[in-house]
Amino acid sequence: MYLKAEQVNIVDAPKCICFSRHSQAEGFTLVEVMVAMGVLLIGMLIFFQLLLTSMKLNQANKQFMIAQKTVSQELELVKTIGYTGIRSNSVLVSSNFGYSAALASLTPAANYQIDGIDTTCNAPASYCVYKGLKVTKTVSGNPVDYYYTLKLAVDPGFLAYPALAQVDTKVYWKVGNTTKSTNILAFVGL
Repeated sequence: MYLKAEQVNIVDAPKCICFSRHSQAEGFTLVEVMVAMGVLLIGMLIFFQLLLTSMKLNQANKQFMIAQKTVSQELELVKTIGYTGIRSNSVLVSSNFGYSAALASLTPAANYQIDGIDTTCNAPASYCVYKGLKVTKTVSGNPVDYYYTLKLAVDPGFLAYPALAQVDTKVYWKVGNTTKSTNILAFVGL
């Protein structure tokens, strides 16, 4: 049904056009936009801080895993000597194994003589020897060197019957400016 022009009553139309908050086009004020941008910025900063922290933690865990694997391989080499070979550090400091009786002799000093290494050799260990280990891994197609200092504290008289030596192994490495370490206890039999 069509209305004819003469049927529309113009008198019923509003006399003025009034603006109210509800009749305006909906939008955001400058303050609301600024608050939203501030909240978004804080959220992004927290996200990037978490990302950075997780990347550092990932790198530290990677170095820890490399340390464990390297020390395990080194202990297997030490175990090949057997109890009779490990009774004296003369075999370990030979050219075949490359250990040193003193930490100060490990070179380069910047890589292996790091702060925080326990240089005491307390009982029950009869002697302590040190070795610098360099592990090269490929990261994103580039070789990366990881440096570890290994300390073996050897107790060849672990049992009353001399058939087993206890080797307390401690490996040290740097993560940033912090010295990290882990212990592995091994026994060398006949």
